[in-house]
Amino acid sequence: MKKPFIFFDFGGTLTTGETSMSDVQREPEFYEKMRQLFLENSVYSTLDKTEIVDDLELFTKTLLTWVIEERDRRGADDLEKDPMDMWTEILQTAYQELDSPFGLAAEEASVALEQYKIFRYVRPGVRKAMAKLKSKGYGVGIISNINSRTRVPRELKKFGLEKWFTPVIISSHIGYRKPHPIIYHHAASLAGVPTSECWHVGDMVSRDVLGARRAGFAGVIRITGSKDNVDQRLLDKYPKEYFESDATVDNFSEIEAIVKELHKRRTEGETKAILFTPKAALENSSNLESFVNQYKEQGFYIGLVGSFKSSIIDLFEKLEEAKIGHFWDVIQAGNEHTANEYLELALKQIDTKSSKTVLVQEKGELNEAESIGIESIDSNNLSKLEEFIKS
Repeated sequence: MKKPFIFFDFGGTLTTGETSMSDVQREPEFYEKMRQLFLENSVYSTLDKTEIVDDLELFTKTLLTWVIEERDRRGADDLEKDPMDMWTEILQTAYQELDSPFGLAAEEASVALEQYKIFRYVRPGVRKAMAKLKSKGYGVGIISNINSRTRVPRELKKFGLEKWFTPVIISSHIGYRKPHPIIYHHAASLAGVPTSECWHVGDMVSRDVLGARRAGFAGVIRITGSKDNVDQRLLDKYPKEYFESDATVDNFSEIEAIVKELHKRRTEGETKAILFTPKAALENSSNLESFVNQYKEQGFYIGLVGSFKSSIIDLFEKLEEAKIGHFWDVIQAGNEHTANEYLELALKQIDTKSSKTVLVQEKGELNEAESIGIESIDSNNLSKLEEFIKS
């Protein structure tokens, strides 16, 4: 039987380190890097170069203020800034005469900032644990919050870890950060498995535990070592159980045994799936959870597929408002593909060979469903779904 897929957080989990924002011994190296980036990329054409180089007090104040404000903003906002946008905002605040975006230097500046903030090293036992998981057939990947697009890949290579992890999901690539479920669903999609076949290992309740719960992951393990004061806005918004991990460990050697013991596997044999279009799901939201739980107990995957006029972030907001955002094994929906293309992506992720699959939709939403052997049921007549399941 196929093993579940295990995703790991990077900073604080696979690697750890000490925060160094006030480490005066490392400040000269950081500021020298920033000076070089400012001057080499001609960010300021209207300011005297000496003025830029010498004006460290203003830059330091702006940088630290921005970091603190970002931390506060992220207590309730899961969007992630692109490095170019981030540095343009910081520099425009510090220097009103900013001539142009930071350009390609933005990524190098983000790497420099991350390296300045935290000096990382690999946690004890990581290499041995990853080798064991891979040898036993587990897939392993990474889901990381970071403004830099390249620091995680660079450090995986530096530490000799890159061979273990596929896929590697970086928030600045996706545009959303943990705990938003989008980044988790994106990771599961790239891994080619439903979220209910995924586990997540991380150090932060407010990011790793909450995010995995919101995305419907099979389980989540918290690794000790990091302080995490969960924002009150999150505590007010989500159920208490969303902040509870399945296990807490301080040793990577414990992870495989926990997943093996706790993972609730689907029964052997035919894959079974019930897919809803976004319209059908939202229309039936009032009684959908009890309905879904009933069929999940029978081994069905539950998926959300099809086009949605607004953005994917709007769709997730509507799902969570209706309290139906957490139980989807697969979400392949949005406004970037056609409805039928999303259907094909969902079927691939579920791996529906020799499957029993039914699609609940408004009439005519996905015209190709029946042509590829998928039974279609009108969302206004769910009683027919029970007849199909028993047939």
